[in-house]
Parts: sequence; structure tokens; C-alpha cells
Amino acid sequence: MKKSKLSALLGLASLILATSGCVGYKLGSNLPPGITSVNIPVFTIEAKEPGMETILTGAAIQEFQKAQGNPNRRIAAMNYLSQCFAKRKMFELAVRTLQNALKEKLVFDDEKKDLIYNLGSVLEAMGKKDEAIKQFEQIYEVDISYKDVAARVDAFYAGGQP
Repeated sequence: MKKSKLSALLGLASLILATSGCVGYKLGSNLPPGITSVNIPVFTIEAKEPGMETILTGAAIQEFQKAQGNPNRRIAAMNYLSQCFAKRKMFELAVRTLQNALKEKLVFDDEKKDLIYNLGSVLEAMGKKDEAIKQFEQIYEVDISYKDVAARVDAFYAGGQP
């Protein structure tokens, strides 16, 4: 691949990631009645060129690391950063990043639920089912309707798999 094409793709990826932070967006009052959360995937890469996914994920990691410096975006950036680490199967880094974000997130709102849910999902991917279910139980205690938490917890106690 030509260097200019790669630079253009990385620039485009950086622009998309920089603008995906939803500057000034507030959950809650802007949502229609009955909607409590919105899931926005970090990104999907459908590049056909070998190695492109690694390059773009690396660019995303770099941008989310920079975004951690903004106190208004820090926790969201850490959440997205952990998802990038998990995508690369860097599970220990993902767990540590999520745990650090959770230490900073004092209010138990949808953002904290998402951090806990993602931590449970990473622990589950690591084969740590007992640790994962503890994360899902935290959400289950306060919001049984959050994502598929009820099914995961119920399946665990029934002896099945989520």
C-alpha cells in the first residue's frame, strides 16, 4: 500500500474517532421517554487489506489514549480504549483500564453500568466466569433490564451458560 493512501486512511480514522466523542452530548434529557441508554459501537473495520485492522485499531488506541487527558471525556475514552485492547486480545490491559475507570466513576449511572458490563465481558472472554458473574450481579442488583444481564445471571444460577 502506498504511504499516502495509508496516511489518508489513518487521518480519516483519526477524524472519525475524534468526532465520535459526541462533544456536548448529554444522555437523559435528550432521550425519548422509555429509552434509558444508547449503544454506539466504537468502530467496525471491514478492510480487505492484510494488517489494516491492526493499523486502524492501533490508531484508535492512540486517539483514545490522548482523549484520556480531557477530564470531560476521560472515562468514556478509557471504556473505548479497553474495548480496543480486548479486540486485540490484550485482556489484562482491558481489565486494568476498566478497573481504573471504575475507580474514578463514583455515580452508578448507565456509564458505570457499561464499564462494569464490559469488565464482566472481558473477564468472561478470559475464562474467569466467577469473576465475570460478580460484575454482572452488580448491575442485576440495581437494573435487571440492562442489556442481557438478567439472562447471564439467571443462566449462571441455573447452572447453564449465558
